[in-house]
Amino acid sequence: EKVTEVDSVIVTEVDSKLVTELDNEIVTEVYREIETEVDCSIVSEVDSEIETEVDSEIVTEVGSEIETELGSAIETEMNSAIVTEVDSEIETEVHNAIETEKDSAIETEVGIDIETEVGGELVTEVDSEMEIEVDSVCSMAAQ
Repeated sequence: EKVTEVDSVIVTEVDSKLVTELDNEIVTEVYREIETEVDCSIVSEVDSEIETEVDSEIVTEVGSEIETELGSAIETEMNSAIVTEVDSEIETEVHNAIETEKDSAIETEVGIDIETEVGGELVTEVDSEMEIEVDSVCSMAAQ
């Protein structure tokens, strides 16, 4: 349940900023905005927000719902399994992959390819190039 929420936060923020703003021919601002915000915003928010919200939401909601409906034996098992697996997977894989791979992939590919090909076929060339590069990096990180 929480992996889906984290996936949509990261993919939506990075994807919509790149694809939407590149479609509107903001080549310079996208180039600089992504370099800064992917470094600071996503790494900071993924680190603090996910660790806090996944921790408290899962423990509270799953803990109290299952305790009431199904009993105390499931409360113990569910709490430890969800908190451990979701916490470590998201914190480690998302944090490392975005900080490292996004920086180099976006800086190189966007900087060169889009400035050339935006003039002629913005939707075809930019969309296919960006979705392949950005989605594969984001998907591998979030999964």
